[in-house]
Amino acid sequence: TKIDIFDKKKLKDVSGAGDTALAAFVLASLDTDFILSSEFANVCSGIVVSKSGTASTSLIEIQRELTDEK
Repeated sequence: TKIDIFDKKKLKDVSGAGDTALAAFVLASLDTDFILSSEFANVCSGIVVSKSGTASTSLIEIQRELTDEK
């Protein structure tokens, strides 16, 4: 299964992206399979790397990204 990578054009800072990906993957894997967990982690870390410095994401930002509400 192919999981698309984050849009590199939006990349600002990769600080904390790995921490975000791991935390999001573990959280999602409690309730779903590894493929969906990986996709969720990718979305979450994609949001974080589009911000400057170390950053976090919110449920609202994740929902917007997953529903294409920009």
